[in-house]
Amino acid sequence: MITYNYNMKKLILTLLAAVICCCAAVAQDYNIRMAGQAANGGYYVKVVTVLDKKQNKTSMDYIKKMAVDGVMLRGVAAGSGYPSQRPLIEDPDVARNKAEFFDAFNRDKRYENFCIVEPSSVTVTELKKKKYEVSALVTVDKERLIQYLTECQIIKNFDSLW
Repeated sequence: MITYNYNMKKLILTLLAAVICCCAAVAQDYNIRMAGQAANGGYYVKVVTVLDKKQNKTSMDYIKKMAVDGVMLRGVAAGSGYPSQRPLIEDPDVARNKAEFFDAFNRDKRYENFCIVEPSSVTVTELKKKKYEVSALVTVDKERLIQYLTECQIIKNFDSLW
């Protein structure tokens, strides 16, 4: 009986650890850090992600998507002497309640309207098991993005508070 309980506890702890690791891997699919202030109130950010060989062909698309996603939903970590930036959409329920908007935003690649990848900054480093670390500097037009999200009623503008 003691062996059974011990084995059961060991199995449960192993499964719990596996679930935590999987969740951490999904949550850490990219990193985004401040790299400077861009013109007109935009952000200059560095995006780093790990892709497999199949995703490598669409890596610039993915980098753009993650840069805009980070500014909108995650926020941008401090870097290069610049402070961290809070996400434009701070309420986590907005992403769930407006899922149709975000699906269309990503499917139709609307994020491309709000960012530019600096071509000379793109680096690709081969890792183990046919994985590649891809990084690039991206300019995200935060002001245009705020205006668009306001027009689409995803976020409220300052005038709606009065």
